[in-house]
Amino acid sequence: MNKVSLSNKQLQSFINMTEERILKKGKQTVIDKLTSMGMQNIEIEGRGKKAVYTFEIPDGFYKLLMIPKSNLPRYSEIAIECIEILIQGNIRNGIVMFQTELIGELASKYGTHIDGVSTTFNRIKGYLDECGLLTIGEEKSNRVKIGNNWVVEKPKFDEHAKELRKECELLTQLIPQVSSVAFWRNKAEVNITPPVAINHQLDGKYYYVSKSVIAKPQLLDDIHFAQTELLKTFDLNHVRNEILKRHEQYKQEINQGIQQQMTL
Repeated sequence: MNKVSLSNKQLQSFINMTEERILKKGKQTVIDKLTSMGMQNIEIEGRGKKAVYTFEIPDGFYKLLMIPKSNLPRYSEIAIECIEILIQGNIRNGIVMFQTELIGELASKYGTHIDGVSTTFNRIKGYLDECGLLTIGEEKSNRVKIGNNWVVEKPKFDEHAKELRKECELLTQLIPQVSSVAFWRNKAEVNITPPVAINHQLDGKYYYVSKSVIAKPQLLDDIHFAQTELLKTFDLNHVRNEILKRHEQYKQEINQGIQQQMTL
């Protein structure tokens, strides 16, 4: 948390509201606006142009500034945790988790429907991946589904591994397009960022190879910049625009890299 005290003029830049509207609508409108942005422990001293607005900015707020308002228009604790999951990576206790598992845990925590959490997660992940801020790590997990359970322990995996590999090889020979079928079926998880999965249904069993997702250092650098710059200027639009410029630069670098590869 960062506790700040803003003058009337600074508040205008922070909440993007004119002085005339602030004076006309009154204190409660300001409190409602700050609350909707996630600010906490809001206090207002004085009146009119001489008022001083003191409140706490939660740490997660700076993470949300990585996502354009068009993609994420409202402050959301779930959205913050989605970003934190992507920053921390998808490895838990040495196991590379599936996206659906992490989303399910988050939905359960907040007592909300998994579809809504999935939409938010994919929207955030898709944007960060588009900017080249996520990459695939070296860690991976071989997992077999037996019944309703995903098995990762080596003894149980070895029990089915040879059978699954033979079946996968046979399927690939008989149906050459099986890889593309798996790709499109798992497009939401594969095309944007991992977990990367090869999915074959074999007598009720599933075999997946999931790879880790790693946040690039630029993402953490951008979050730090957003925090430092906002606490210096209190100009939210300015900070958003600067972050957007950075992200556009990342996209250009990605496109340039693709073009260079095509010319080789």
